Amino acid sequence: MRGKPAVPCCVAFAIGVAVSRYLLQDCVSAQTAWAALGCCLVAVGIAALLVRRVEVTGALLVFSMMVAGALRYLLAAGVTDDPKHIIHFTGLPFPVRLRGMVASAPDQREGRVLVTLQASTLVVLGGEVPAHGKVLLSVQGGPSPLRYGDSLEVEGTLRLPRNRRNPGEFDYREYLRARGVHAVLACRDAKNIRYLSGGHGAWLLRKVVYPVREHMTSVVDRSLAGDEAAFLKGLLVGERGEIRPEVRQAFANTGVVHVLAVSGLHVGYVVLIAASICGVLRLPAGGRLLAICAVLALYVLVTEARPPVVRASIMAVLLLSGTAFRRVGNVWNSLAVAGLVVLLINPFELFQAGCQLSFAAVGSILGLYRWLQRAFRGLLLSAVEKDSFWGTSVLPLFFVSLAAQLGTLPLTAYYFGRVPLLSIVANLLVVPTVGVIVPLGYTTALLAPLCWPLAKFYAATNWLLLRCLIHGVEWVGSLPFAYVAYPRPRLMHAVAYYGLLVCFLHVREARWRARTLIFVLALACLAVWADAWRPRGRLEVTLLDVGQGDAVFLRFPNGKCLLVDAGPADSTYDAGRQVVEPFLRHEGVRRLDGIVVTHPHSDHYGGVAHLLRQFPVGLLFEPGQEQQEPLYQELLRVADSVGVRRQIIRAGDELTGWEPAQIFVLHPSEAFVRNSGPAPFGLNNCSLVLLVTFGKTRLLLTGDAETPAEEAMLRFGPLLRSQVLKVAHHGSGGASGERFLAAVAPELALISVGARNPHHHPSPATLARIKKQGAHIWRTDHYAAAVLRSDAQHWELVRWRRKLPPLPELLAW
Repeated sequence: MRGKPAVPCCVAFAIGVAVSRYLLQDCVSAQTAWAALGCCLVAVGIAALLVRRVEVTGALLVFSMMVAGALRYLLAAGVTDDPKHIIHFTGLPFPVRLRGMVASAPDQREGRVLVTLQASTLVVLGGEVPAHGKVLLSVQGGPSPLRYGDSLEVEGTLRLPRNRRNPGEFDYREYLRARGVHAVLACRDAKNIRYLSGGHGAWLLRKVVYPVREHMTSVVDRSLAGDEAAFLKGLLVGERGEIRPEVRQAFANTGVVHVLAVSGLHVGYVVLIAASICGVLRLPAGGRLLAICAVLALYVLVTEARPPVVRASIMAVLLLSGTAFRRVGNVWNSLAVAGLVVLLINPFELFQAGCQLSFAAVGSILGLYRWLQRAFRGLLLSAVEKDSFWGTSVLPLFFVSLAAQLGTLPLTAYYFGRVPLLSIVANLLVVPTVGVIVPLGYTTALLAPLCWPLAKFYAATNWLLLRCLIHGVEWVGSLPFAYVAYPRPRLMHAVAYYGLLVCFLHVREARWRARTLIFVLALACLAVWADAWRPRGRLEVTLLDVGQGDAVFLRFPNGKCLLVDAGPADSTYDAGRQVVEPFLRHEGVRRLDGIVVTHPHSDHYGGVAHLLRQFPVGLLFEPGQEQQEPLYQELLRVADSVGVRRQIIRAGDELTGWEPAQIFVLHPSEAFVRNSGPAPFGLNNCSLVLLVTFGKTRLLLTGDAETPAEEAMLRFGPLLRSQVLKVAHHGSGGASGERFLAAVAPELALISVGARNPHHHPSPATLARIKKQGAHIWRTDHYAAAVLRSDAQHWELVRWRRKLPPLPELLAW
């Protein structure tokens, strides 16, 4: 591309990274990639000297960039091949002692502190083993005294981060790997941390970068509190751990979640403040450029080099340099250079939401802004005067917001499961407000050591703005028409969307009109035929991996959806928010026709309250057993507040409305449940047990029913027989007795259980009894979520992940 040579190079490099990740990672070595890159560069040299055709040399150079991208990813992914890397010591069944250096600023979360350790030595079974690699240390408790450069010895459990174990779930392991972290060390007590020494690490980070960061956060903590302090720290230095999930959700619903991330908007404010100070000091042009570049470099380090900040800083430096040297730069070229730098530093960023949204937003603004102005400016200016405030300030911001939303729409739907409807209007108010809040925050930090009363005055002004902003966004985000839930789009949908966008950009040209029409008709044909070939009339069952708890989702042939339990919830983990909701969004579920709470144990109902707030729910089924636990009472209050009807069901009932499938209630009977007072046989034995039948296929969901409940259900005789059994109480020894298993005669036994759970579930005795019946076993702690489909004749196991542990006997089933 003439005048934009970095654009094809960046695109080729990104393609090489993607190809390496999805196709070459397991079959091509880094040495082979080095050899291929060398051959490509030799070919480029030969073409430049002998062929002397720009097209040939350019094509070979672009191909070389693609090979370079593949090589860069292979080199980054191969760092764990070293046998001394910390990743090889994860999964040990006992606590270890790890020595290392604090390599990041502490990230304060609710009830815990996160900090990155650069490992040096591992103490295992009384012996010391050299180790290296970054570990995320999680410490339970309040504020941490740890600082960058401290050398520590920590005792705790070393394990791999949780990967994506359910369809639609956030892949935490991949997220940490993109930041160079490959293991997690859980420390339940700060007493298990022993301070060894301090003053290690890079001098610049230890003496300049992190002190600046600590100064800014301490000023915020001294002057503000609550949501306002947490929000401002996120805006200034990217420390978002203290922002409440409800606040984040409100900003996502409103379509302004981008302001929570340190991005190009904030870099612009930093440049503006730095340029103003340089102007006051009357620095010459060269000195001004160097000073602004130094401030930007410091800001990149203070915000931990997040891709949007790196991208915006590089573009700002290139723009300022071009202005200083009186050269007209190309913004597309600057964006491509920034992309190359980000991918060279860390190729994993290509697959992270923040990086994708940042570059897509800027690219769409560059590509769509002028087109939108030409298409709509005349119409809008008919209502406002061209030289008025609305025409010179509001309309440009409106077009920028519209361009960014159009360009990032598929990504927003993919990562957030929703399309905000009020985003454009909200941005017109939120962005200028943040444009005042951020400079006020930086000014407060600059004035704090010089004149604290004046700094406190600025902080008080900021508090008012922050409070209005947060409460306003929360109110708008709670409106029923603030957003539309949207199923996660597939790659074909995204390609079709961007293809249509490109076609409409050029639709005024005569030769593009026919292409646009053909493209639209082709998409319509694909959509019709894809829908025609899609299997219909199936029952789909998903056993979700929610840790030590239960959650089963059923989609019936008539399109209705039923959720049986929703996993546990506590102060640090809510399965409803972190697992079940992303899964439902991924599956395109907009309404739950029913939620079954099998019994009032928090590992089964914990996530239900969150789901009641997020989805319309038809009925809430429960056994009717009294439970005074605060969490359960909160669930009932939420159900009443959102108007969800509760229905008590007992043995002998049949749930209607799920035809052609049928749902029968086999337990509990009246003898096992008390409307007031404790359950006669314990809460586990008042669990709802559901038999789901569809044609010749059967599924038995047993909750936590133990031996007394199983003995009571034996009266149903042949009705119990089912091909698929959800094993009761996570496979504990007090359930799944021989007589009950013989009556059910399952072919597949599903066990929902958490890895390394303190109860040591499932019991070896229970596993032995299941195997004695000849049933295959699927455990969520080993194999993640299980997805089953029935066509009324037989069950099919769906392999939803590319890589699962080998289980040939189950796959044969």
